[in-house]
Amino acid sequence: PYLKYVYDLGRGLNSLCWWVTSLSYRSSYVSKTFLQSCYLQVALALVGEWEGPGPLVVVVADDPVIRALERNLPGNTGVGGRGAGPFQWARDTASMVVHRAFFMAREGSRLIQSRRMIRHPDRPAEPATLLIASVHAGNLNRGGDFHKTSFGDLAARLGELGHNVAVAPMVLRDVSHGEALRRVRSGSAPLLVPHRYLRLRDLLWAVASTWRRIPLASPLPPLAGMDISPLVKEDLRLHWMSNRAADAFLMAALTQRWANQRASIARIIYKYENQPWERALCWGAKRYLPDTQMVGYQHARAPQLYLNY
Repeated sequence: PYLKYVYDLGRGLNSLCWWVTSLSYRSSYVSKTFLQSCYLQVALALVGEWEGPGPLVVVVADDPVIRALERNLPGNTGVGGRGAGPFQWARDTASMVVHRAFFMAREGSRLIQSRRMIRHPDRPAEPATLLIASVHAGNLNRGGDFHKTSFGDLAARLGELGHNVAVAPMVLRDVSHGEALRRVRSGSAPLLVPHRYLRLRDLLWAVASTWRRIPLASPLPPLAGMDISPLVKEDLRLHWMSNRAADAFLMAALTQRWANQRASIARIIYKYENQPWERALCWGAKRYLPDTQMVGYQHARAPQLYLNY
């Protein structure tokens, strides 16, 4: 029921802003709505079955669940928790502005580093297979072979079959961007470093596109007979203040830059985890690289409650 609930919300909104939200992503690492909905259902079941004689005390740690309990329990039940407060909107807006300012500073620095270190960006002239692989502390010491952590000898095998292969390094936050570029340049495959193609206007577009909150229908539909609107709104509030959406939007901008550069990309292979940046990548490829084949490689098992799959 929860997956269908989120899917139906997405059908109504149907925009890139929605598809890169933590709520749409559904991973329990960043979205608490499913877990909190379970808490809410358990609490309501306990209340419904309680016959006394004394009062029932339900201890809840999350304020959104407390607010949802207030909405779902009839009458004066003594449910209490911290409210949003009169200045919550102002505090949230200030937090969002600070996060976007940090985003501009961080990504702007990466643009400058990439241009200083890579004078002439690679542009595949012949149809190429592009491997998107992350660079992190665990594979930084492998230098130009960093992509083998994700794909093994796939690049070499594709080369033996006559395919042109290029690699796009996705530098994660646990390593220095400049140090990562110095290390990975030792490889034999052409490198399509994302920030070498992006422009300042792409950063501004990402900020402008994620400046507003996600519009929601009012009232929201129930989930299994429960009003979970406080949980949904809290999830989207936290997402809006963070930079996760802006980060994802850069992937969509990157596909447009590759298209503008007339890069010949026959297919893109990436590790499939259904993350927001992957959705933005697929969204951008469909729009700007319509002849490019997208290949998602599921590199690990998918547990039953790992809902983003």
